Amino acid sequence: MWASTTSTEPLGEITFVSGAREGQKSRTVRQQLWAREVEVEIADGRRGKIKVHCVIAREVGAPAGVKPIEWRLLTNRVVATQEQAVELINWYRARWEIGVSR
Repeated sequence: MWASTTSTEPLGEITFVSGAREGQKSRTVRQQLWAREVEVEIADGRRGKIKVHCVIAREVGAPAGVKPIEWRLLTNRVVATQEQAVELINWYRARWEIGVSR
């Protein structure tokens, strides 16, 4: 699912500043964005399949020696445009910043 999502052209890019943490300096992050609708089977095997959107934000041009930031999301929200993908990534980024600041 993830590999097939990034096999197409990206929707666009997002740029943001990642705060300093655990020995890493604050830095500007640039990610390419992909999204596509996928069907996933319900785990109990009785309910069939549901449609969700797979969103990937993958950092490009990370500094040498720094692991690139990549997020993979599944959502029930429609993600057909760069703007919709950016909105979801911004929500996820806000939650991520809260989680790593604790």
